[in-house]
Amino acid sequence: MTPIRASFLTLLAASSLLTAVRAETFTDSFDADHNYATGDTTGTIWDGIRGTAKISAMDANITNAGELRLYSPQTSSISNGPFLYKNLTGNMDFTSTLHVSAAAGDGTIGLLVANPSNNSNYISAYGVPSNSFTYFEANGAAIHGVWGTMGASKWFRLVRTAGVYTAFRSDNGSTWTQYTGSHSSVGLSTDVQVGLSFQSWSANTVTNRYGSFTLEVSDPPPPGPLIPGQPQPVTMYLGGTATFSVTATGTGTLLYHWRLNGSDIDGATGDTYTINSVGEEHAGTYSVVVTDDNGSTPSNDAVLMIGPPHLTGQPQSLRADLAGTATFSVTATGAAPLQYRWRKNTVDIDGAIGDSYTINPVSGDSVGTFSVVVSDAHGTTPSDNATLVIDVPVITVQPQPLKAVPGGTASFSVIATSPHPMEYQWRLEGTDIDGATGDSYTIPSVSGDHAGNYSVVVTNSNGPTTSASAALEVLPAGSVYQDSFQIYHDFAGGDVTGTMWDGVLNAQNLDPGTDTTGGVLHLPNGAEGIGNCPTLYKTVPAGVDFDVQVYIPSMPAGVYASGGLIARTASASPLNWVAAYTLPANQSHYFYSNVNGGGATEQFWGSYPPYLRLQRVGTTFNYYNKSTAGGTWSLVRSVERTDLTGELLVGIWHDNAAGSTDWQFDNFSVWMAPGGVSWIPVPVQIQRAANGAVTLSWPSQTGIAYKVEVSADLTSWAEYATGIPATDPVTSYDIPPGSTPDPATAPRLFYRVHGGATAP
Repeated sequence: MTPIRASFLTLLAASSLLTAVRAETFTDSFDADHNYATGDTTGTIWDGIRGTAKISAMDANITNAGELRLYSPQTSSISNGPFLYKNLTGNMDFTSTLHVSAAAGDGTIGLLVANPSNNSNYISAYGVPSNSFTYFEANGAAIHGVWGTMGASKWFRLVRTAGVYTAFRSDNGSTWTQYTGSHSSVGLSTDVQVGLSFQSWSANTVTNRYGSFTLEVSDPPPPGPLIPGQPQPVTMYLGGTATFSVTATGTGTLLYHWRLNGSDIDGATGDTYTINSVGEEHAGTYSVVVTDDNGSTPSNDAVLMIGPPHLTGQPQSLRADLAGTATFSVTATGAAPLQYRWRKNTVDIDGAIGDSYTINPVSGDSVGTFSVVVSDAHGTTPSDNATLVIDVPVITVQPQPLKAVPGGTASFSVIATSPHPMEYQWRLEGTDIDGATGDSYTIPSVSGDHAGNYSVVVTNSNGPTTSASAALEVLPAGSVYQDSFQIYHDFAGGDVTGTMWDGVLNAQNLDPGTDTTGGVLHLPNGAEGIGNCPTLYKTVPAGVDFDVQVYIPSMPAGVYASGGLIARTASASPLNWVAAYTLPANQSHYFYSNVNGGGATEQFWGSYPPYLRLQRVGTTFNYYNKSTAGGTWSLVRSVERTDLTGELLVGIWHDNAAGSTDWQFDNFSVWMAPGGVSWIPVPVQIQRAANGAVTLSWPSQTGIAYKVEVSADLTSWAEYATGIPATDPVTSYDIPPGSTPDPATAPRLFYRVHGGATAP
């Protein structure tokens, strides 16, 4: 047996009773033999054993293998069985914990608290192995009992707090369940014996085993309030505000009196004490005495220390003119005299030891990061950093990238601020453009030579500022971009690399499994509302007419969902658009012209055609549809939109208001030409034969020649044929296997057609 004892005070040598202890713990894990049959507890944590004659002699060494075994004759109560105990005196609070490592047979086994003189008054927490019952009991009367809770191994706990007893049980020694009720009037004195006991209902035949015992004792709290929230130390600069506070509980009205260095502070009688303007005289040790109906309790000490200087005004960043003056300043409070040391780029500046620092005259070398360290007898405080820059122009809005087609317009602009007059010089690839000296630069008729990176140098009397570069991309005139979705591409992440597309809006609403299989694009899981749903788009520059078409081979008719073509602004504030789409669930199709969140929606009942077409010609938007591939396009509706002549995002979208549906899109094409060129709709339809041959077909007009080109990457284009004469109303061109590139073997090809006045 190895007893463990952890104490903060002294156990009196003249008595085995605990006295004058503040906190102490006793533990016995019964891991060494000891014969208690004679009543001898020497060398153990125990003070004695009652009923030694009742301990059987059939096992002289009654502890082994880390367990204590008690034998008992037949008795009437747990209070009459063998009782191994510890003496406590002085109304001490305690927590006793017992692990019953093996329990069997008739009888009771558990914790017992009794008077030192006799066991007639007692309180116990114990179990009955034979009927799996556990009890919280006082003087033979059960306070609370629970069936089915004993088991072969059990933990019990008895607690006394301020004279009130409570009991707990556990199956693992960590998760505890409290028995209902508590007890304070069982006839027990303040001095008690605490330990473990065993009662047998049959003579000398029942053996139960104790695995460990722990007793934690402490003095009861002194009379008076409890202080769960103690005052905390404060460090405050001179002139600042310092507040101490306390949280206390007690009986009746609580009274407070704060002290400085042990002396009462006049008028400081609240649960907080505030010093509004801290001075040197306020430094010291603070505490508070809290009084209730039962007595007084002093708090812990809390020290107020005077801190380093406090900066009330930080240095501010400056913009200065060349040859001008720049002054940094700081304001601070602290113990006089305050000392200052200014720094530039973290290096001390010689002679800069005042509350301000002036640079006169300002030069290019003056630019940098400035700060100041302020010191007094209580420490140092560094300031925030402040920068000095020469007051050249500041560009607040940079030039933006543009796309244009030959014959169209492109206009770059910049916004800059300066306290002095500004001059502008636009550049292409770093070379000045003659006459381009305003805050905007417009190319009235774009050609291929205009492609490149544009920037502008903005200058005032202090020097120049160069803008970021903005690229002008010149699109092929009269180009057709077409995708028949023959190659897998997952658009869900917003990546359009290697495709004809410029981007995806609301890609997060696309199913990650979005793919292209079987020559169609599967577009599932659209969010409700055109502005929120997935949109796969191509950018059409400002002033460029377009003709966009799509085929929708699959659109579930039983689900309330819609999809089709859209031409919308890139900005969502406001979001304006024109859309042509179908809604199979109610057998209809729509033309929606939205303006600033409102507008006209026209519904056409009785059909939901799978072929949709949308045009912009100047300021006019035309909606066409047809039911079959070989059918004739029918003009459904036109609308004037003078506000939608700028850059637009044109593409396909799917709006799903009722859960996941899977729409399929195929043979998307968009044709673009600069405004003012004769409008020739040339979206291309593609048919692939079994041998890999491709046939291109497009609407055409007699008297106009066309040129067909192909690309594998949308960058390098190869010519198949030029000067193809038109046939009215459709022109077709065959590309046989073996062509270069070969449509029968190439993994991905893009086709475009030039026609009319813009044909090369």
